[in-house]
Amino acid sequence: MNIYEPKEVKELIADMAIEIQELKRELAIVKSSEDMWYRNYQEEKKKYDDLKSKLEAKIADFEKQIAEHEGRKAE
Repeated sequence: MNIYEPKEVKELIADMAIEIQELKRELAIVKSSEDMWYRNYQEEKKKYDDLKSKLEAKIADFEKQIAEHEGRKAE
């Protein structure tokens, strides 16, 4: 490439501008995917935590019922 040739320099700049735009689009897609992954993770973690709390409460309730039942049995 001859840097003193304006036509070649313009073509190089145009090619670089196109490549920069493509890279910006790719970056936006990657960032969007990361954001989506994180939101999905947060939603799934909340569901897990909610279910875990419900299960722990149910287990505590069953343990209480068992203890009450065994207490009545002993009498």
